Amino acid sequence: MPAARLYRVGARPTPAMEEEFFQTIRLPNGTFKTTADRRLDDLNVLVSEHLPARRPLRVKDVAVSSGISTVEWHEALTRAGIASEVTATDLLVHARLVTIWPGIRFLLDRTRRVLQLDIASFAFTPSEAPRKRRVCAPLLAIARRPRLLRSLARAETPVQLVSPRLLGNGNVRVVEEDLTSPRSGEWDVIRAANILHFEYFSERTIRTIVHGLCASLSSGGILIVCRTTPAAGNEASIFRRCNGRMELVAELNGGSEIAEIVRSEGETGA
Repeated sequence: MPAARLYRVGARPTPAMEEEFFQTIRLPNGTFKTTADRRLDDLNVLVSEHLPARRPLRVKDVAVSSGISTVEWHEALTRAGIASEVTATDLLVHARLVTIWPGIRFLLDRTRRVLQLDIASFAFTPSEAPRKRRVCAPLLAIARRPRLLRSLARAETPVQLVSPRLLGNGNVRVVEEDLTSPRSGEWDVIRAANILHFEYFSERTIRTIVHGLCASLSSGGILIVCRTTPAAGNEASIFRRCNGRMELVAELNGGSEIAEIVRSEGETGA
């Protein structure tokens, strides 16, 4: 799925089209930006029972990938009559779609790294290039020469790499964030879904990230940590910041594998 088709003015992409696109967009840390629809519905129901009383609720959803789950969460809060100010963050949000010739486009991240080649509306990722050497190799060679690429560019369009459904929601702010160097702010609710586990990060890095998340919670605020697995579904823990500690208030399907890290880092980070 070419980015130009997904983000063109007036486009109405289906969930299947979005999934096809995002499952090819790879972040610098090796993860992909794909997220399935309705993945966190049961977690949203559980969380609704433990939300702080403050309104509007200051909500931060981190590592949102395509942001589909953020849209669904905000819609669930709205249906429940809960006013909220939602910020969705991800390591990779801002990109540029560069056209060098009619029908030939590059999708580049902020460091000018190639995310996708669009050749006559056929999309290729850099990992596919070796199998499509005759088509892709000359274009990738251009991309590796920034000055040449700029000189050839006929148009350059900014793109936010999240679901068009999220971009169309004026009540959700989307920003880039590296969780090891988080943005400043104070939040009533923070959700970290499908990011804080040992396949992605070392224990030391997870502790650093958890420390920052706990420290940015308001008094009485909650932190939601979740991992979705094929066997168990959403394994989640909900913690509340109270009197300088992170107290476990609810679990789903046995809870998070990093629950003890949250408890320990919450105590030192509060």
